[in-house]
Amino acid sequence: MSRQRKANTKATPKQDPARTFSAASTSPASGRSTTRVTWNTPLFYAIILSLGFSLYQFWQGQSAARAYQEECGVRLEVPSAPGFNEAVISQLGWRPPKLSEERLFEVVDLPGRGKGIVALQDIEMGSLILHESPVLVVPRSLNVDPVSFVAHQISTLSEAEREAFYGLSYVPADAPDVSPAIISTNAVAVGNGGIGVFPTMARLNHGCAGAFNVVYSFREATGEIVVHALRNITKGEELLTTYTDTKRPRHERQAYLSSQYGFECSCAVCSLPPSQSEHSDKQLTKMSTLYGELAAWGAAELSGSQALRLVRAIWALGEQEGYHSERGQLAADAVTVAPSHSDGEAAREWAAEAMRWFAVELGEEHPRVREMQKVFVCPKRSGVWGTRQTERVGGVH
Repeated sequence: MSRQRKANTKATPKQDPARTFSAASTSPASGRSTTRVTWNTPLFYAIILSLGFSLYQFWQGQSAARAYQEECGVRLEVPSAPGFNEAVISQLGWRPPKLSEERLFEVVDLPGRGKGIVALQDIEMGSLILHESPVLVVPRSLNVDPVSFVAHQISTLSEAEREAFYGLSYVPADAPDVSPAIISTNAVAVGNGGIGVFPTMARLNHGCAGAFNVVYSFREATGEIVVHALRNITKGEELLTTYTDTKRPRHERQAYLSSQYGFECSCAVCSLPPSQSEHSDKQLTKMSTLYGELAAWGAAELSGSQALRLVRAIWALGEQEGYHSERGQLAADAVTVAPSHSDGEAAREWAAEAMRWFAVELGEEHPRVREMQKVFVCPKRSGVWGTRQTERVGGVH
């Protein structure tokens, strides 16, 4: 009777699909390592669902981008939040300067020139240097005698305000009535056709073309005059603004300043050697001529690309002359042209430049900055989109 061998076997445990994803074994025949994969069913479904959701999100994003491009005329690249967010700053390559808590200037006596304002520290381009309320405002129209009105206004001033008012220079120097002469010489527009006297701001002396380094503007919302740095200013440098449009020859500028303000300008531009002065005069006159030619676009006498070539030419001449004022408005003119011809990318480029220069000249919170931001985000919403023949007009460069 043969002894029956008992099989030496162990029960094979059931495979737990929730626990095992893959396992490795060695083939007895070849001795090579092989891999067998047992799919984890819940994990498999989770991966498929995740991939499906990702694809759905991608499809949604692409659909949103296409819808945005169709609605706005440009690719979806920046958020719609107003102001100088990081995306806008990246596009501009410039960040508005922080407000300084230190005093930036002082009024000093200048030998042979009366008083003026000089920087107490280095001042960054776009910095708010001064904001000031008027001591006296004269409306556009009066129902009373102007002299009596001015006399009454002055009578209401504090002693310090009267001292500041009467301390201002005026022309003619032998004026029989000083008060009207002071107003005529120092007042600036304050909106609604009125004029106002700002004693500190009035201490800013004049510089022509590329010589002036600050610009002022009136804010109706606060009733203040604000002064911003047009370029970087070094400590000890005099702050100069401009009293007139100086895009004209030296002899014309000198004649106007002499008759209106009683002085002969000796700024850096007016003091150039004859040959350099002549060249500068030609450049400035050319800028003025090109501005006149650009106006023809409004009468549909220029194509969009022709208009933008003029803008770039004016920009280049200004760069050569150091004349950086009015760039916000020049770029804004281009912002009107580009979307009119359905060129969204060009509109965005010029809107970025307009934002930057309006922020420099007027302050980053000014409505013109917000206006340009809207075009930057969505050119088709500019209000003039497609009102002229479709054309690639070209960007800033």
